[in-house]
Amino acid sequence: MEYYLIALYATALVLSLFKLYESKDNRDILMFMAFLIVSWALFNYEGYANTTDALLSGVIILNLAVSSFGSMRGNVFLVIALLYFAAALSNGVAISVLLQSVAIGAISSPRMYKRSELKEVRKPTENLRNAFQIFAGLFFIGIFLLLQTIYASVILLLVFIAGMAISNIIISSKGKYMGILTALERAGYDFGHGAFWLGVGAIFAAGFLGYTQAVVVFSAIFIADSLSTLVGVHFGKAKLPYNKRKSVVGTAAYFVVVLAISLPFMPYLSIPVALLAAFAESLPIPLDDNFFVSVVLTFVAKLLLFL
Repeated sequence: MEYYLIALYATALVLSLFKLYESKDNRDILMFMAFLIVSWALFNYEGYANTTDALLSGVIILNLAVSSFGSMRGNVFLVIALLYFAAALSNGVAISVLLQSVAIGAISSPRMYKRSELKEVRKPTENLRNAFQIFAGLFFIGIFLLLQTIYASVILLLVFIAGMAISNIIISSKGKYMGILTALERAGYDFGHGAFWLGVGAIFAAGFLGYTQAVVVFSAIFIADSLSTLVGVHFGKAKLPYNKRKSVVGTAAYFVVVLAISLPFMPYLSIPVALLAAFAESLPIPLDDNFFVSVVLTFVAKLLLFL
């Protein structure tokens, strides 16, 4: 057995015991175990039986990092995660399945599902937040289209880890640095949650899809989401009958943006994909809409490829 595997298994075992010891909520443990079982079944189904244990180590490490979000201890787990990524990649673990491990580990903790309700939309904040999101979307779309290699996914992964680390530092500063980035978070939402789910949605798509397919998902969760919000905030007086937080014109803008960007990559499916993305984004569900849209589009894309 490779020494790196022994180290990963030992690390995962210690962290698992730490998780069981530290958790004071049985639901946390049950959710953690459920995701481990699902991960094991998924990796075996995809043909990664020889690296399943190593991939489960990644799920465990990311679970601990997310469970500790907002504290400096979380950065300790992120350092461990970086060492894990380096060891896994250097020993031949595919970057796509590694991203799957990261995405599953990130969503396996209930820590990031707890957020305050949206109370108001501040137009200046929306403008700045969405401008930054559009810039990030264009950056990742450009990286994935230009490189279409392992490096594009590695850059996405490193940006996600760096974002979590910066958030941990800012939150743990107890207000000292909060003024720097609070303008990038929507009013009524805890700092960092929106960016977290956006990043997880991007990693989820990149882990399960090809590079050009992932670009279509990026266009929805980065570009269409931001532009439709800006349109809805300024012109969206007529609300959707099933979701009063979303406007008709905003949802229409979402559809147009996804359609325009997906057309070169899937000309025969761009209309139904754009319709599906706009509808999924408009639904009044408790999950973050960017993550939900990513999961829906990724699942449909995989289903179409299978058929």
